[in-house]
Amino acid sequence: MNQDVTKQNASQLIQVISTIDHRKIEEIAKLIKSTIYNPVTRQKTGRKLLICGNGGSAAQADHMMGELIGRYKDDRTPFPCLNLAASAATTTCITNDYGGDYIFTRNLEALGEEGDILMVLTTSGYSKNIMEAVTKAKELGIKTVSLLGQKRDPKHPYQKAVHGLADYEIEIPSLSTARTQEAHIFILHSICDYLEKFSLENGN
Repeated sequence: MNQDVTKQNASQLIQVISTIDHRKIEEIAKLIKSTIYNPVTRQKTGRKLLICGNGGSAAQADHMMGELIGRYKDDRTPFPCLNLAASAATTTCITNDYGGDYIFTRNLEALGEEGDILMVLTTSGYSKNIMEAVTKAKELGIKTVSLLGQKRDPKHPYQKAVHGLADYEIEIPSLSTARTQEAHIFILHSICDYLEKFSLENGN
């Protein structure tokens, strides 16, 4: 029985990943590269990747920060990346003082700069604090990227969705939280592969 569940999960994941437009992954990776590195001088611009999500997506944001600042596969210059939910003290402080809808916007106002990139991860696409984050980022002149799950019923209690708000978007065609998260980590690792290859080819 357990083997059947594993096979079913693997089959679902393969099907989901096979539908992802890999050109969009490369487009996002190129955006991050050209934001962090000047395309002419190949020197760092001082811009950074900001990333956020809730629950498991927050853990994936933390994982991405580790891959870019630490090492994914090979030694190279670290990429500036910041998980906006990395500090439990800050997150709970903002939640207590302003409410959970603003945990990312307060961080963006404090740490974000025009020309940065905000990447949001959401399996549902209906998280209010993620919608607030994308809206605030646009106000601040920060480019936005969203990795989403499949859009649900238009009569969802939150009504508004993150879908269609960001400058760049990849929607995973699955209503399964698990398959969506697994597809998101596949995308994040693919971006790491691209960035690391670029960095090593240019001696960074």
